[in-house]
Amino acid sequence: MHHRNVLLIASALLLAGLAACKDNSAGAAYLPSPADAASSAPDVMAPDAPADLTNASDLSVMPDVNVADLAVTQAPDSLSPGLDVAADLASDQASTGGVVGTADAGAGGTTGTVDAGNNDAPVATGGTGGGGTGGTTSVGGTTTTGGVATGGTGPGGAGGTTRSGGTTTTGGTTLLQGVFAATGSMSTERYTHTATLLQSGKVLIVGGQGYSGCLASAELYDPTVGAFSAAGTLATARSVQTATLLQDGRVLIVGGFNGDLNGLGRWLASAELYDPETGKFAATGSMTAARSDHAATLLQNGKVLIAGGFDGTNHLTSAEIYDPATGRFAPTGSMNSAREDHTATLLPGGKVLLAGGNNGSSDSATADLYAPDKGTFSATGSMKGARDSHTATLLQDGRVLIAGGQDDVGALASAEIYDAGVFTATASMAGARLWHTATLLQDGMVLVAGGNDAISPIAGAKLYDPTAGMFISTGNLHAGREQHTATLLQNGMVLVAGGFAGTGYLSSAELYK
Repeated sequence: MHHRNVLLIASALLLAGLAACKDNSAGAAYLPSPADAASSAPDVMAPDAPADLTNASDLSVMPDVNVADLAVTQAPDSLSPGLDVAADLASDQASTGGVVGTADAGAGGTTGTVDAGNNDAPVATGGTGGGGTGGTTSVGGTTTTGGVATGGTGPGGAGGTTRSGGTTTTGGTTLLQGVFAATGSMSTERYTHTATLLQSGKVLIVGGQGYSGCLASAELYDPTVGAFSAAGTLATARSVQTATLLQDGRVLIVGGFNGDLNGLGRWLASAELYDPETGKFAATGSMTAARSDHAATLLQNGKVLIAGGFDGTNHLTSAEIYDPATGRFAPTGSMNSAREDHTATLLPGGKVLLAGGNNGSSDSATADLYAPDKGTFSATGSMKGARDSHTATLLQDGRVLIAGGQDDVGALASAEIYDAGVFTATASMAGARLWHTATLLQDGMVLVAGGNDAISPIAGAKLYDPTAGMFISTGNLHAGREQHTATLLQNGMVLVAGGFAGTGYLSSAELYK
């Protein structure tokens, strides 16, 4: 949300009482024009409507995946009203130059497999492409609830994966794998807030912007009951702040912006601590500089690195360290470039990768490494393209996935991998997006959800497969949303909460599995 993004409040939203939380000079989130706002409502399920999992259309499978290709030989009971399994199997015909198993194989390609899901079903394996014309249809086994259908490879390309089938129950909600389902809603609509997984397994939602302006309220999501409850009040209302889980279980809330209903306000140097034992916020030391749109990273030594951001006038190169033992901030080395809306990722060796962002005049492709033992930043390889408002996700093998964002021209679909000081291009997403979320799942894949395509908030979601180096389809969000939060729960599901929908702020939340 840097200076280039013009603060525009649509007249339809003004009638609903919307007001900007950030000054134009800071660069607030893109809001569509009145005409755009009227036409940008997502053509998906209404934000707060519960999912009807007995209707195949509610699976929200991406358009580039054919449900017929899933070849599930035994439909889950919850799907039986909406799926004709016999018809699905009959449509699994042989294609020229290959033998078709559970998913179509292109000429010279290989079919995929249907793996066992949560219920440890038998495995059905498809045949191999290549050879004569026509081929045969080979199911090769049976599946029960919980399968994952994987597409094969065709000439010069790779098939996608659709995570579908299987059921899981949490908080009274039954979910299909690879889809989003509604869960309890927050008490307050909000976006540009933070969400932090606590050691108890609950999720702390803090601050952000709502219809009344910047928020001081906080809420707790309990996955066992699928509901939110009040969780204390900040001393200072704030949005675009950071929230970091400390090693002792407390949460450090740092900086941000505090504005009035006219979008006028101040940038914050103050910080607060949330204590789950008491359920209260308390002031701690203040930063040496006010900042919003910065990055905060928990270091291996238990301290927190705060880097970059915007202070209301300048884009910052400065950084500081918070020490939970003393409750104080202290300056550390400065970055080689000013950055706002950048990413910061703790690497396995203890260093922190800071990538991209906006430097006040343009977007940047540069990256720095912070060494905690020396307290200094050093340049590392540059990204293939400049970007800000992107995501950075540490993969299980220690590499970092950089995805989406925007450059000086517009929104980006491209993605890159950082490995040992070098960025290399990987497959692009099907569509451009910024202000999205990217969450590492327990199986090693990365869920990319929502965001804005530079026109309006989007409901689309993708999975990045690090092994194949490609993005594959999965279910869509029920509501298009941007600047929301996505949190991996201890049960493996992902909680998506709040955000901006193009026509207003959201209190709704969804669970992905």
